[in-house]
Amino acid sequence: MKCVRVLSVLCVVLVLIVAAAPAVAQTNAAEHRVVAYSASSGELTNLAPVETVVYSHLVESPGAEWLRLSFRRVELGLDSYLRITALEDGAVQTLHSAHVQQWRNTSAYFNGSGVLVELVAGPSTAANLVEIGEFYAGVVPHAQFTQCGPTDDRVSSNEPEQGRLLNIGCTAWMFSEDSCFASAGHCVASAGLLNTVQFNVPPSEPSGALNHPGPEDQYSVDTSDVPFTNGGVGNDWGLFRVFPNSVTGLMPFEAQGAHLTIATTNPPLGDDINVVGYGVDSGVDNQTQQSSFGPLTTSTSSTLQYQSDTTGGNSGSGVKYPVSGEAVAIHTHGGCSTAGTGANSGTAVTLAAFQAALADFCPADGGGGIPCGDVQSFQSRCVDRPFGNLLQMRVVFSDTSHDGDNVTFDVDGSPQVATIAGRTARFSVGPVASGAHTVELSDPSGCVPVQNPVCP
Repeated sequence: MKCVRVLSVLCVVLVLIVAAAPAVAQTNAAEHRVVAYSASSGELTNLAPVETVVYSHLVESPGAEWLRLSFRRVELGLDSYLRITALEDGAVQTLHSAHVQQWRNTSAYFNGSGVLVELVAGPSTAANLVEIGEFYAGVVPHAQFTQCGPTDDRVSSNEPEQGRLLNIGCTAWMFSEDSCFASAGHCVASAGLLNTVQFNVPPSEPSGALNHPGPEDQYSVDTSDVPFTNGGVGNDWGLFRVFPNSVTGLMPFEAQGAHLTIATTNPPLGDDINVVGYGVDSGVDNQTQQSSFGPLTTSTSSTLQYQSDTTGGNSGSGVKYPVSGEAVAIHTHGGCSTAGTGANSGTAVTLAAFQAALADFCPADGGGGIPCGDVQSFQSRCVDRPFGNLLQMRVVFSDTSHDGDNVTFDVDGSPQVATIAGRTARFSVGPVASGAHTVELSDPSGCVPVQNPVCP
């Protein structure tokens, strides 16, 4: 760059801007169209003593790369469920009442332009209903590239603890047998964009359009408790959990069989580190899992910087030290250039605030009790009785293996214990005041969202 004397100060500023590329958060949301839609089964009864398909509806969007449904309303009787089948590859998701709540009235992601929605009514059930309000139709994405140096050195990988986080378009990774996840704070800051973790992600289309694994490898994110800080380079981290898979009933660690161990010290400067994540790329590699190695250039108690290739979608990636196999940072920002200058950045796992959050959010002893995967449905309602309003709660399990065990419902903060009889535990409390109430299945905890029945 050449400068004349009168512009020398301005030129110095411009040179500095060119030389030091700003750190950029690396998300890449799954691009899609939101399609307004309206389909309703109406309230349906099954008088038969066996489950029966009482409603089926085909949702199609010609040219869509993938579909995800949004339900306006779902009412399911005991043992009733939704079954959603992709026309392209036959992938199937089943959603019982608890799963509908966990998935926040949406479905998994399905490849192709059409899905069949079936309402399967349980034996002798009434008032079964499903209403579809809109759907999301995937489109071919527009990739954004950044890398360290003139060549992209990423290679395909298959690290079982690393998942693709949608719809925000990030990476998240397991760090415990309790299936606790870490990612970047800016990836989890908006609950509306934090919906699904996917494993065993297949190659994308040659156009770069995303393909999705079957629903058995997709997990709905529990957004009720997501500690995070979105404070820029060196202070950008988030933690979350997911619900059991609606098809298999398994938690991610049970299915994937692996998690990262979090390091207690930083690697030596100059040693290679390894970033694994779902960054954008061209063709079939776009937002599939890839791995990149590069030297560690900066190391503090809050920040690691390195020259491992990353792109949009890599935010939240686990940064590993190959010598120990441990996670040493959460990748958060890109800062490399194709000229070989700059470095990419991550929040060091030694950051005091992150360590404190880990101890509180996912303690080492965790676990125990009734598995969430055994919870099939949870319902609460307010009934108007002559003696006053009555709150009724019911939780149904997938089988009778917990017969005689206790569960706990929290009603407006007050715990109420009920005993499971066969597959079902019921509890009623009243009279209660008019208005909204807070009802939670607190033991087993974290299995279904809190409900807010309203009394007249």
